[in-house]
Amino acid sequence: MVKLALIKATITSLVVIANVLSTKDCSGTEKKTEAIKREVKFLTADNQAQREIEADEKLCSAIKSLKANKNLDAEKLLLDAQSKIIQLTEAEPSNYLYYYYLGRVQAELVNEYVSCKNEKKAKEMIDEAIESLKESISLKEDFAESHSYLGFIYGRKIGLGGPMEGILFAPIVTKEHKRAFQLDPDNPVVLVNLGLHYLYTPRQWGGNKKKSEACFKKAKEVASRFADSYIWLGVLYDKEGKEKDAIEMYQKALQIDPDNKLARSQLAKYRYLNR
Repeated sequence: MVKLALIKATITSLVVIANVLSTKDCSGTEKKTEAIKREVKFLTADNQAQREIEADEKLCSAIKSLKANKNLDAEKLLLDAQSKIIQLTEAEPSNYLYYYYLGRVQAELVNEYVSCKNEKKAKEMIDEAIESLKESISLKEDFAESHSYLGFIYGRKIGLGGPMEGILFAPIVTKEHKRAFQLDPDNPVVLVNLGLHYLYTPRQWGGNKKKSEACFKKAKEVASRFADSYIWLGVLYDKEGKEKDAIEMYQKALQIDPDNKLARSQLAKYRYLNR
């Protein structure tokens, strides 16, 4: 009976998320204004952040190293980047971007540990990412991408946990995605994370593929060179059985980012299935 009550409470919490977030439309129909064109550099679409990173040689180097050294496996690359950024936070603990990128790297490590089925390490890294992103927000509350990734990583925490995590953290997911969208509704990073939320939340708990598609489409409209929006739109089409549309999206992503592992793996899957 207790377990059933927890599940019902979790469902209620996630429905609240859907209702709150649905007050904003990713397609921008409420705004009635043309979307601002954006560019994603250094993994961010925030113009001020881009300028700050360009002026910070050490942070710029740490971010670039994530793709530069192809001789290392993904985990080693991410751990190396994490170590470099931690050193930056120790030298300058008031820099919000250092903690933001630390959280980004730690979020990627979560993905690595999940793919390796190392749930213990994944959960530990989720907690580290949460603390990093919280610190970034404490230093600069109006940086939308920190809120967006905090909502994203709490979503991962719920996914790896159970009903109790849903009860505890679903309101935080709501709050952070809503705040990110309020701060920067034309930010493609924010839009993709919101689209992922709609895509992977179960339908009965507020998941909505149409809203997910609207977020991904708007992301690629405002930032036509942002590969992630095409990749995740392809994943959505995969789930809907739209093979031709999915392949087209993956191919467009590879035109932008020829070394993108996710786009390549998705296309490889189709080649295998079509043999």
